[in-house]
Amino acid sequence: MLIRIYNHFLAPKIRLARASAAARSSGLLAFQVLGGNMEPTLRLGEVALYKRQEPSSLCLGDVVTLAHQSYFEGVKVPLRIVGLAGDRVELKAGQLYLNGQVNPEPYQLTAAAESEYSRDFPCTSVPEAHAFLLGDCRDNSKDSRLLGPIPFAALVGKIVLVHPLDNPREQRPVR
Repeated sequence: MLIRIYNHFLAPKIRLARASAAARSSGLLAFQVLGGNMEPTLRLGEVALYKRQEPSSLCLGDVVTLAHQSYFEGVKVPLRIVGLAGDRVELKAGQLYLNGQVNPEPYQLTAAAESEYSRDFPCTSVPEAHAFLLGDCRDNSKDSRLLGPIPFAALVGKIVLVHPLDNPREQRPVR
């Protein structure tokens, strides 16, 4: 019973504290992934390390974190940038289209997207100083399909490393 309590409640907090201390020394910040919206890239319970970055330096495909009271009640949420200012974003049959062209997504499990919400979304234009963000696990993601394009002011930073659950002493880059 005590082992189960440790594994469920204490181990993740200890892992986050260790990662946070190590990250601060290199200018990174840490948070624990609390949802499955970015699987398989980021899994529930993993510790993500991010750096604050100017929105102008962010690129398509970057995984960012946002924390905005009106969106997620202050919880840091990881999502991927799939559209920037001036882009037109659309989902057809689970395939992402950017400015009318198919945009390959090697990180996304298209076959796993089963709901209509995940497979089809009308063309949306991204306004100035905004980004269109999607989770890699589309069926389990509250993202720009629901919230609309996200203002740059809500973006906290770019996720660069993650401590995997199966080996928390290691780090792997986020792509």
